Amino acid sequence: ARGVEPRVGDAAIARRAIVATCGSMQQAATIDLLLFHKGKRFGVEIKRTDAPTVTPSMRIAQETLGLARIWVITPSDRSYDLTKEVRVVALADLLAEPQVLVRR
Repeated sequence: ARGVEPRVGDAAIARRAIVATCGSMQQAATIDLLLFHKGKRFGVEIKRTDAPTVTPSMRIAQETLGLARIWVITPSDRSYDLTKEVRVVALADLLAEPQVLVRR
C-alpha cells in the first residue's frame, strides 16, 4: 500500500521530536530513532554510506539522551563495532535476524 513504507526524510519527524525535547541544549543532538527497552535508551541512525563514522551529533545525543548504545544501520556487507557504544549493523543482517540489535 502506498504511504506505508518509510521514506527518506521521514527521520526528520524523529529529529524534530528529539530537538524539541532537548531544545534547551546549546548543541542540538539529532538521532533518527529513539527506542526504549528494559529501562534503557537506544539510538538508531540510518546512513546511506557503507563506511560510517561516529559524528559529533551522535556523541552529543549519546551524552545528552543517556543512550546505552547507538546502532547505525547501513548497506554495508557486515556488522561491526565502531566504538564500545556505537555498532554498525548491516541492513541485510537486520532483515535476516532482527535480534541482531540486542546481541553484542
